[in-house]
Amino acid sequence: MYVLPFAFHTSLSEDTILELENSDKIYVHMELFESVLGNSNSGELIILEMKSMYDCGLPIAVTIGGFHSFDDKNILYAPSWIVEHLGLTEHCTDDDKTMCEVSYKRIMPSPCAKITIQPFETCLNKYDDPEMALQNGLEKYTCLYANSTISLLMPDKKVLKCSIYDCEPKKDFEPLCIRDIELVVNLLPAKDYVIPVPKVEEKPIGAAIGGAGIISHSEETFHGYSKHDPKARKFGPKGYIPFSGKGYRLDGKDDVEKKE
Repeated sequence: MYVLPFAFHTSLSEDTILELENSDKIYVHMELFESVLGNSNSGELIILEMKSMYDCGLPIAVTIGGFHSFDDKNILYAPSWIVEHLGLTEHCTDDDKTMCEVSYKRIMPSPCAKITIQPFETCLNKYDDPEMALQNGLEKYTCLYANSTISLLMPDKKVLKCSIYDCEPKKDFEPLCIRDIELVVNLLPAKDYVIPVPKVEEKPIGAAIGGAGIISHSEETFHGYSKHDPKARKFGPKGYIPFSGKGYRLDGKDDVEKKE
């Protein structure tokens, strides 16, 4: 079998290719499609592990999403990210497909209970239903791998890259099936998210601090005197004269001596 990107499939529309590129689905020849289905129960999920015959990439779990009826029965079509994952991107040409040879076998991955996902961009909140937008993007995949990156197709055809972190159960380098199960999704803030800096309210000089009023002496004159005039020192703010009460002598005399 030889693998080519969906871009080489001449019968698919651009919208269909865009949707398939953001999935883990492959298209196989009609005969292979029927032979695989013939050995399966009706409605049974079919997951294949595909790997390069030249060991130049890593195996990847895929699911059959459709079929083609071209003359070459040994061609299968896959998303470009899968071709790259297999290490075959530079070998994919219509003229020579010998270096794009792959093998496949049927597998039954463990079901995934929980994933932690982090988008690259802050954009989910712009959709009417962010949770549904994320769910619809994930439903185009059958299996996920921990510590990998996937692309999700959003309602407005935007492609959102996401990192997959923790998966439960923890299985390094093994696919986990996310179809037909109750999947818990832990969504992290996007990688480009910037924590807003709280605004510090600037208080005027005369604002109360700790419950005690600080009086602002901003008047230009104190009782007719300029605030820079030495005579203004005996006056406080307008309307207030300090030490305006009765005074007493320390020597016990009744009144202040008058100077001649």
